[in-house]
Amino acid sequence: MASHQYGDPGAACSDPPADDDKKKEAPLICDDCEDAPPIQYCAECAMLYCVECLAGHAKKKRTKDHPLVPVAPPVVPVPLCDDCEDAPSI
Repeated sequence: MASHQYGDPGAACSDPPADDDKKKEAPLICDDCEDAPPIQYCAECAMLYCVECLAGHAKKKRTKDHPLVPVAPPVVPVPLCDDCEDAPSI
């Protein structure tokens, strides 16, 4: 019996795993308040901060000089034109 890449003995070797088996990425949230989307990452604290929590982080004497890295906004797929499939749909 041939070994199968995805572990299902009944599946063909080239069958990919089902969509529900794939990990879905959870949206990023602030590590401090666990409520709002983050805008900065503190490399020293190894934490993501939203606007409000970042203000507090910047005011504290021991954390105000920590290196911060902007968090990229989430990528939102843009639907393409049904006719040419090249330009964004309007």
